[in-house]
Amino acid sequence: MSNFYDCWAPPGIWGPWVDIMSVMGPTTEKLSFKTQSNAKSSFSVEVEYFGSQWENDIVAIPGSGSFQFKVGPAISTVRVRCKSHSLGQTVRVEEN
Repeated sequence: MSNFYDCWAPPGIWGPWVDIMSVMGPTTEKLSFKTQSNAKSSFSVEVEYFGSQWENDIVAIPGSGSFQFKVGPAISTVRVRCKSHSLGQTVRVEEN
């Protein structure tokens, strides 16, 4: 069963961080992203997690997409924040 989270993507700036999951590695995780707004826009997602060190990856999403990453040998929290490229919108984040 997947868990869903809503993330606010304001126009041009990063929205608040949303804690997605706590994981104990090493493991590979995948997150999916999809806009929930009627006025669709591309957006970026910043994913923070512990790999071999604390890592931040920024992924540009055209309206929906996914990101796969490897978590290192530690217990850590995965969190995301979003930024819209034009209009503010809500982005649905799903653990896969």
